[in-house]
Amino acid sequence: VAIKHLNRNNGKNDEYKYFVRELKSLKKLDHPNIIHFYGVTKGCIKIRAYCLVLEYANNGNLRNYLQDNKLDWKEKKRIATEISLGLLFLHKNEIIHRDFVRNLLFSIIFFYY
Repeated sequence: VAIKHLNRNNGKNDEYKYFVRELKSLKKLDHPNIIHFYGVTKGCIKIRAYCLVLEYANNGNLRNYLQDNKLDWKEKKRIATEISLGLLFLHKNEIIHRDFVRNLLFSIIFFYY
């Protein structure tokens, strides 16, 4: 799993508001091309923080994957198709990803937003 945390001290700023909005969005998403959300907890890892527990994307982000691997046309098409399917699902659920390029994560089987 991956853990994304936000210090409780930040509870009144824009980062906290974005964190809560992201949590509400993740709770309703279930798609093979969207990273899986397991839950949220308070006070994880012995720090005063809210923590999202997410599926771990074991191959990092797409940019690094593309830099480290030479892909043929068929593989590039598969990647583009999976990204498109994930985005289509988000848009059908009235979600627009605000930082798509920087946060596109990659696992062995699927690509995630």
